[in-house]
Amino acid sequence: MTDSLVLIGALAIAIERFVEPFSNYVKKTIFRDEGSDEKKAANALWRRVFALGFGTIIGLVIALVFELDVVSSMAGTSIDNGDVLTGLILGLGIGPVHEIVKYVEKKKNKAGQEAEDAATNTAVNKANAAGKIDTDS
Repeated sequence: MTDSLVLIGALAIAIERFVEPFSNYVKKTIFRDEGSDEKKAANALWRRVFALGFGTIIGLVIALVFELDVVSSMAGTSIDNGDVLTGLILGLGIGPVHEIVKYVEKKKNKAGQEAEDAATNTAVNKANAAGKIDTDS
C-alpha cells in the first residue's frame, strides 16, 4: 500500500507541474488580473476551475490508459470504477493525496492500538486465570 501512495503522490505532483504553465498562460491571456475587484475575483475563480478541470482530465486519461486502480489496492478489495476514482484523485492534485495519506495513517494507528489493547487484555486474562493478579484490591 505504501508503494501505491508514493505512486499516486508522485503522479499528482507531476500533473500539477504539467498543468501549471497552461494555467499561467490562461492567467496572462484570458483571465487577467484587470478591472474591478469583482472581475479580478471572478477571473481568479475561473483560473482555478480551469486548472482543476484540466488536471482532472489529465489524471483521468493517465489512470484509464494505464489502468491505474490505486483506490482498490488501498481498500484491499475490488472497487467498481476504481481507475476513475484514481484519475480524479490524481487530477485534483496533491491536496486529496495528503488527505488519503492522513486517513490511511489514522486507520493504521487505530488498528495498531486495537491490537495492542487486545494483547494487553489477553495477558491480563491469562494472569487472572492463573491467579497471579488480585482483582479485589
